[in-house]
Amino acid sequence: MRTIYTITFLLLLGCTKSSAQAASFIVGGYVPSWKDGAAIDYSKLTHVFFAFLKARPDGSLLSFTDEEQRAFDVFKTRSAGKVRLISLGGGSDTSMLIMAATAAGRTAFAAACTQFCLDNQLQGADMDWEQIRDNTNAANFEALMKVMSEQLHAKGLQLVATVAHGWGGEYYSARALKYADWIQLMVYDQAGAWAASPYGNHATFQHVLEAVDFWKRKGYTKTANMVIGLPFYGYKFKTDAGGLADQVNYKDIVSWFPFLPAETNEHNLVQFNGPVLIKEKTAYAKRKGFKGVMIWEMTQDLPSDNPKSLLRAIDEAVKE
Repeated sequence: MRTIYTITFLLLLGCTKSSAQAASFIVGGYVPSWKDGAAIDYSKLTHVFFAFLKARPDGSLLSFTDEEQRAFDVFKTRSAGKVRLISLGGGSDTSMLIMAATAAGRTAFAAACTQFCLDNQLQGADMDWEQIRDNTNAANFEALMKVMSEQLHAKGLQLVATVAHGWGGEYYSARALKYADWIQLMVYDQAGAWAASPYGNHATFQHVLEAVDFWKRKGYTKTANMVIGLPFYGYKFKTDAGGLADQVNYKDIVSWFPFLPAETNEHNLVQFNGPVLIKEKTAYAKRKGFKGVMIWEMTQDLPSDNPKSLLRAIDEAVKE
């Protein structure tokens, strides 16, 4: 009888650990300020990021346009109950370069971001400075991360850093990133995003392994503080010789190829992540003890009740 009780207890303990792991696993989704996010299913997300808030040269915040403000208001209403962060900068932004060049600019920006979070009931900020291409800006980034960490953490708010392993990743130091509560790896745009690109999938499983290895070799070794980025879009190449391709929403790709026979459709030169690959990456992140996964970006998916939805694939992997 004791053996039966012991086995039952161990089985229940295993279930409890699995449930706890799923509950703490981040599923983060980005909501762009220039798109209609009203149809996003927030129920399967733990964290949400509104992109983007930008700096003025003196460190004050650039006000939202009327359209961006409406999108932000919808975001705040729909995301109630989730961990909500404001994303700073963005891929095409150059305002960080000017603002972060002075101590006064950095201090003012950190104070303004902290107050923005408090005023809007957000839980923190996501540093997405992607235009670092030299050692001077690398040093400014570290100085900015330090003051952002000090001011946000003093108010009980979180600081996240979102980084690539290509696209200037060599200029981000592990020392600077350790000011963040966790880092998010943008594991996409590895093909099709530049003129001399080879033909191929821009976000393979191998790219995930390479990104993690890149940051570990640079000294950021804590897997439990890494979030793996997942793309809800693909690239349509003009020829199989590669080159600059057209970025395409996943939901549009599905409309072209309703049966989704594979992650790649060679005949039409479209490369993307489908449900199988997205689920594999999510399961890997959960199994290996990563902090979670994040999505760029939420409006590109099918409705989550569709069997081909990528968010649905993530949710299934988290719950298994």
